Amino acid sequence: MENLYISIISLEILFINLYTTHVCLKRKYSAYITWSVFLAFTVVIMTTVIPLLRKFPSYGSGSGLFICIGFLYIIPLKFLFHQSIKYTLTVMCSVWIYTMFSFSLSIQAGSFITGPQNRLFVVIFQTAFYLLTFPFFFKLIKNKLVYILQNVDDKTLNSLLKLSLSWFLFILFLNVSFTMGNPPVMKIIVFIFLAINSLLSYHLFYSLVFMNKTAEKLDERTKRDILTKLRNREGFIEDAQKMMNKDIPFSIIFIDLDDFKTVNDIHGHSVGDEYLVRFSQTVKGAVGKKGHLYRISGDEFIFLYEGHDVDSFAQSLKHIRFTRSKNLIEFKGLSIGCSSFPKDGRNLNDLLRLADFNMYQEKKKKHRMSAEIS
Repeated sequence: MENLYISIISLEILFINLYTTHVCLKRKYSAYITWSVFLAFTVVIMTTVIPLLRKFPSYGSGSGLFICIGFLYIIPLKFLFHQSIKYTLTVMCSVWIYTMFSFSLSIQAGSFITGPQNRLFVVIFQTAFYLLTFPFFFKLIKNKLVYILQNVDDKTLNSLLKLSLSWFLFILFLNVSFTMGNPPVMKIIVFIFLAINSLLSYHLFYSLVFMNKTAEKLDERTKRDILTKLRNREGFIEDAQKMMNKDIPFSIIFIDLDDFKTVNDIHGHSVGDEYLVRFSQTVKGAVGKKGHLYRISGDEFIFLYEGHDVDSFAQSLKHIRFTRSKNLIEFKGLSIGCSSFPKDGRNLNDLLRLADFNMYQEKKKKHRMSAEIS
């Protein structure tokens, strides 16, 4: 009867491991073929390896060393699924941590029951534990672990595999230590694996933080204008939206450089580029910490003003000039249109349209005045 209980415990663990691994990997063949191979391989294990294990004194002691047989399943898994060995092993180790913990918990719970009913209690406890916890564990593995594995680089995958394997071995040797009466050598092994797990955890977190910082730098590059080094339209939208979410008042000053097309047509694009750079530098130097300048496109800029008197500030921008250099013509002026949050609205697109409209109204006014003079 004891062998029957041991077989039930082992088959439960095996089924949990294989089912979860099967769902988390992409199989090459049909489910029927895949599970047929699993069944055939299990029969081979049960008729060849298990009889050999029964000859060892520790068999049936609750040490859980038999779970290591699960490593043999990497053989059929390699041929039945598309994922790499490292990917597959990481999934397997993650599931083994759960099943090894469940087994160890069941063995320790069974220690309260003495006599022939001990193994039956372990079977009942383990089965009940799986029924209660497996749906949550399965959801975690399928939704979280698979997502991680599908999106990490090879270096981080290596770290995750080492950490998963180390945690499995830690729980395994901890359980062996309990069942063997806590001999000193097992205590040492357990503490060694605990130290290794700590180091691997820090290494993995370092890799994740490094990847996150790299992603932030790449994201920042997409939001910065190459020529002027100012943040671009995407950067402006991000910054403005953050201020709106915090309900911080601000004003949008839409800037269009006057006669910039003439600068490009007469003097060439290299002079035009220098003109844009000099304008950006001059504004940044003149306004201090009153806000931020963004290049939206071509000769269009936006100043995100964080002060209160936007009209006075906008007028001061119109008086900006930069000194003429060897290759640079004098500044030809600019046209400005403003809108304010929340005074003129709480929708960013509406505020942009209003500032743009006001800017073009000023530009039309300049054209009319120029036509009247001429």
